[in-house]
Amino acid sequence: MKPKKLERLESSINPYTFSMAIMGVCMRFAWRGRLLIKGLENIPTHGSAVLAMNQTTHLDPLFFAIAIPRPIHFVGLDDGGELEPWYTPLLYRKMGVIARPHNLLKDGGGRQFARWLDDAVCYRELIGIFPEERLERKQDRTTIISFRKGVVTIARHYRIPVIPILMRGTEKVIPNSTAKLREPIHIRSVRIVIGSPIPWYHAKDAEYVRNALTELENVPIAPTLHIAEVLVR
Repeated sequence: MKPKKLERLESSINPYTFSMAIMGVCMRFAWRGRLLIKGLENIPTHGSAVLAMNQTTHLDPLFFAIAIPRPIHFVGLDDGGELEPWYTPLLYRKMGVIARPHNLLKDGGGRQFARWLDDAVCYRELIGIFPEERLERKQDRTTIISFRKGVVTIARHYRIPVIPILMRGTEKVIPNSTAKLREPIHIRSVRIVIGSPIPWYHAKDAEYVRNALTELENVPIAPTLHIAEVLVR
């Protein structure tokens, strides 16, 4: 029997769906023909998986959420308000983000983080992770730097596959990575390539997943779907 769904994730589904519907209409209009997606068939229609994604701007989670026709529970860093804006915890709660405390050993943060992961896997949700170091530390945003091991740790612990996903083009949508969302957004072509699922027992280490994501650079540009087709599903 499934345990009672945590209120933390339960309350996130309706706001998430509503927000993605509104943003989907806006982005379909703004990015019509410019958001190209390849490999959407690699996203399972049901069951949990870890989505390992690169990141070049603070707008990337929105593009991923719009492109993938299933709710995603992103793992976001909870730094206790040191670096992120004051409204970040509220946004996390409403959008179903699984907050990872900066210090997993402080005030039981690690146990709560594990409970949220347990709940997401129990209800066969997708877990979205940006395994690279913090965005502000990347000198060249198009370079995929070393991965943290958490992406593999979660996959192997819960025995769920890892799906590498590469996005290119958002570095031109928001040219200044340190500006977050305070500068004008430029409408530029964005490509998302979704790789084949990696079984948990093949995900040997973080470098293995990083190499799989890097190899997606060589996938032909011709898309199988564009945003208009995704949003009518």
